Amino acid sequence: MFWLLIVIILATVPALLWKKYTRAEVHGPLALWKTKKTLNFVKTLSKHAVFTSIADLGIILFAGIVGTYFLMKKKQDKRKVFAQTIIFLLVVLFLHVGMFAGSLFNHPELILITILGGYSVFAFYNLLLGAWITMSQYFAGANPKPLIQPIIPGVSIPGAPMQVPLSAVIGLVIVIIVHEWNHAIAALREKIRVKSVGIITLGLFPIGAFAEPDEKHLKKTKRIKRMRVFAAGSAANFLTAVFFFMLLIPSQVLLWPVIMQDSYVEVLKIEPGSPAEKAGLTNGTRIYNIKELLETSKDPVFLVTDKGNYTVQRNASGMIGIIYSTQMSPTTTRAWASYYFLQVVFWTGSLNVFVGIFNLLPLAILDGALLTEDVLAEFFGKKKAVRTVRALTWIIIALLLIGFLPYFVK
Repeated sequence: MFWLLIVIILATVPALLWKKYTRAEVHGPLALWKTKKTLNFVKTLSKHAVFTSIADLGIILFAGIVGTYFLMKKKQDKRKVFAQTIIFLLVVLFLHVGMFAGSLFNHPELILITILGGYSVFAFYNLLLGAWITMSQYFAGANPKPLIQPIIPGVSIPGAPMQVPLSAVIGLVIVIIVHEWNHAIAALREKIRVKSVGIITLGLFPIGAFAEPDEKHLKKTKRIKRMRVFAAGSAANFLTAVFFFMLLIPSQVLLWPVIMQDSYVEVLKIEPGSPAEKAGLTNGTRIYNIKELLETSKDPVFLVTDKGNYTVQRNASGMIGIIYSTQMSPTTTRAWASYYFLQVVFWTGSLNVFVGIFNLLPLAILDGALLTEDVLAEFFGKKKAVRTVRALTWIIIALLLIGFLPYFVK
């Protein structure tokens, strides 16, 4: 976490310059850059009724079957609500079988929780479960992995054998634009004035975006209209994620053979006494015929490397006893383009899911808190809703702190 502190300190310097020489609103190291230049384009998009349906889908994604009941209670078109609920169930099935298959296998209750309470409950339950596992491991004398893992392009994910590539910046930009533009579109569709849109920078680095609706008008508008504005951003993120993951499947089929043919992986470690060690392979060797390396037959494998060619007899499991880099290194322009296209598609889908889910948490600074307050106010009154959201916020802060604990306590 030391590097993160350094970035924030360094970011404060340009932020102060922005404050002195530009019209940006500066709050510590953060700068808000407001503009009205893209509002005409957003207004054009807001004329299409499909964006209201997307916002209503967002309410169901937020609250699950409770969201369906809420829309029915508000006397929305029953056929549309039924269709939106089916789309919600398909999204849940697609993401849980694809992205969350591992956790779903260990915790099958997750899919039921998501269907009943939506992704707000899914996110809260995962935080609760993660905090419980973390504390249990501490009490058992083990060193747990961090529950909270920042996903920053160019930085390794703590506790995971992978690094977020710099190409993920493209996905981050798409996440930001999709999320905030849909907030603005939903507001304009509900006749709520939008003052400006813009980006948030940490010094020189863009880290987010925002849409600035008229707060007074937003508070006075009907609850269902206000909730559409809050839910639209995450709904757009989920749909964007599904689109990119569906694009990823045929893209991998078409492009993966090209990447494997014109790329190499680097040997990171040779297991003692392994067939690879006996054949003379050494750390740092680049293996070019990746396809043959990945096969698990019992026949010997002929490896083409930068240090010569090797014939290695596989062991009984079909392995040769090496650990190699998880990221392939393309050697041609064609393979490079194919590899980074797949990276952009994968990380755009992944980041949209992560942002969409996290944003639905009932945490005071997020849309999920505003949605939670409105849903609870509908059934239990405004005062109880506000108190509940406040309590949930403090609980989530405590859970997040537990999630960060392994960075500081070993």
